[in-house]
Amino acid sequence: MPEGSDDALRYIAEHDDALAFARINRQLISLRIMQQVKATGSPVLDVAHNFVSACQIGDQQGWLHRKGATPDDNGLVIIPGSLGDYS
Repeated sequence: MPEGSDDALRYIAEHDDALAFARINRQLISLRIMQQVKATGSPVLDVAHNFVSACQIGDQQGWLHRKGATPDDNGLVIIPGSLGDYS
């Protein structure tokens, strides 16, 4: 879809709403776990791993869709493991 079109703007708005929902959901899950184990804590890291962002790669400006990947240029990241590999 053309960048800046009504469809593109609507997509980005809905995308941003989904990211906000996911962030709040992660906070709620963490809070419920802490309540169940009678612990306290505060967030150390909260990184989305499915999102679209404007970016420049070389001399090309565009959009990057990260599916299951986090950027490594915005501070700390989680390095995922695999249940099947005991990592």
